Amino acid sequence: MLFSEIRPFVRFARQLTLTKDSKTFVKIPYDARFFYVKDGSGYIEADGVLYYMKKDSAIIINPGIKYILKLPENQIKYAAFNFDYTQNHSQYKTPIPLARENDFDPQKIIENVQIEDRDALNNVLYVPTLKIVEPFVEHLLNENTKKLIDYEVTSSALMCEILVEALRHSMVSAMQEDDIIEEVITYIHNNFSTMLTNTSIAEKFGFHPNYLSSLVKNSTGLPLKQYILQTKIMNAVEMLETSAFSIGEIAKKCGFYDIYHFSKYFKRIMKVSPSNFTKNN
Repeated sequence: MLFSEIRPFVRFARQLTLTKDSKTFVKIPYDARFFYVKDGSGYIEADGVLYYMKKDSAIIINPGIKYILKLPENQIKYAAFNFDYTQNHSQYKTPIPLARENDFDPQKIIENVQIEDRDALNNVLYVPTLKIVEPFVEHLLNENTKKLIDYEVTSSALMCEILVEALRHSMVSAMQEDDIIEEVITYIHNNFSTMLTNTSIAEKFGFHPNYLSSLVKNSTGLPLKQYILQTKIMNAVEMLETSAFSIGEIAKKCGFYDIYHFSKYFKRIMKVSPSNFTKNN
């Protein structure tokens, strides 16, 4: 079906608060799920990918996709909605129970919809910041709490608005992330001589360290810490080959605490100690 043909049916709406003491497990839904972070931060793992959820982050998880709400360090508050993309199964007005991984039956999926012209909706759709939908989310929660006359019509329209904004912002976010990763990589190469850490770089660019590390890994094949170390060591290799600096001086110029740590990471990456590398070159 085409995106213009969707008529969302909101089956269930609620606010969900998780703390570090909550209980959670891997779940597989039989209808689609939309999560929006009202407050706090944490992670959702969906289809094997870990997504960083902070205030105003949103994610859409389609039926049949395995996910787990990770427990936060402190607290996270979600607005959560169960929905279909059509009205074809609106007779099922109560929540469809989630399945545990070993009990999931694909034949029980409410509807398998493929959006031909919006492929992003056929997978997990994650939007790091979707603040624009906050009033729609609150209105949708209110409609499904009070259940006044024709609330289902209003709910459908509100969910449609949310899906439109999620698609628009996901495209912008993807481009912004590409630009940010390019900036992060450039920053690392320009500042390899300093004591770079995941936390210091993440704070500079406004990301959670784990999430930024996953973005760097998607672009380079290496987690952030390993990319930093590799950059430092590759610059050290160049200095060993082309300069008269001592190993201790090179360690300092590449931003290592001391020659011990430098030698340790150099050997881990180059499979030879700095001194033997110098002898062989």
